[in-house]
Amino acid sequence: MSPLCKRLRKATVLRELIRGWRNGENVEFEDRMQIEDDVVDVFNIPVVEHSAVVDVPGGESAIVDVPHGESAIVDVPHEESAIVDVPHGESAIVDVPHGESAIVDVPHEESAGVYVPDGERAIIDVPGVENAGVDVPD
Repeated sequence: MSPLCKRLRKATVLRELIRGWRNGENVEFEDRMQIEDDVVDVFNIPVVEHSAVVDVPGGESAIVDVPHGESAIVDVPHEESAIVDVPHGESAIVDVPHGESAIVDVPHEESAGVYVPDGERAIIDVPGVENAGVDVPD
């Protein structure tokens, strides 16, 4: 299988994962993300994708790489870490209400927001952007 086909397959499985979870399916994350012999824990979305949405309620980490996407949205309510790298996207949003850390690296973004109401720390690195915000209430 070519690298592009593998990336498209991962994107397809990601969409199926989100659709199934929102429909109330109670299936283990590892089982639903099994591709060939490897569990996919890194979503490398191809440039043909306009957006990447990851909702991983029970996993240890969520990593999204959207090189030319318009938006990347990560909702990880009980995560240890959420990492978003969107070098040419318009926006990156990370919502980690109970995570230990949220890291956003968006070098060419218009805006990047991190909302971590109960997290221990929020780290944002956004050089050359118009608006970068971190909201970490007590």
